[in-house]
Amino acid sequence: LIACVALLCLSACGGASSSTSAPAPSSQAQPASTSEAASVPAASSTAPAGDGVDLDAALAELVTAAELGGTIAVSEIDLKAGGVDVANVESFAGAQSQLAAQNGGIVIIIKAVSGTADTVAADLESFREYSLGNADYEEFEDARNNTESGIIKTYGDIVVYAVSATGDADGMTAAADAQFA
Repeated sequence: LIACVALLCLSACGGASSSTSAPAPSSQAQPASTSEAASVPAASSTAPAGDGVDLDAALAELVTAAELGGTIAVSEIDLKAGGVDVANVESFAGAQSQLAAQNGGIVIIIKAVSGTADTVAADLESFREYSLGNADYEEFEDARNNTESGIIKTYGDIVVYAVSATGDADGMTAAADAQFA
């Protein structure tokens, strides 16, 4: 009986281990408290970036600057769906507003494989275009405008895509520069 219960549990949970770095799909549905933005990055990041860059801490700072409010994690599946070639991604951290369909708010920080930052930046431009194709954006003009004014910046092997939920592109640039420039 115990073995059957354990087998059912493993089957329902998708097994005991995973060889991929993608977070479990259920992590996308777990909202973060607006006062605990740092709790989302830990769930949405793949690994330490190295070179002294703490992606989780940087994400927490940029999420605050982007005024995302409640967030959900950006997963590797989300990156792939948006056109990012994850073969060029060494590690990443990301969070989007729970109201992203209405305000476009999202922050993704990628530590690119050495020498691929420009390719990753181009992929993030495709990700932006993919987001703009969201049918909800037709209904919510703020989401479209905020996404169009979002930033994509490269700092060595770090690439940042950030869309403020309030449309403050200058504020996002200043916050990203403060973290990585």
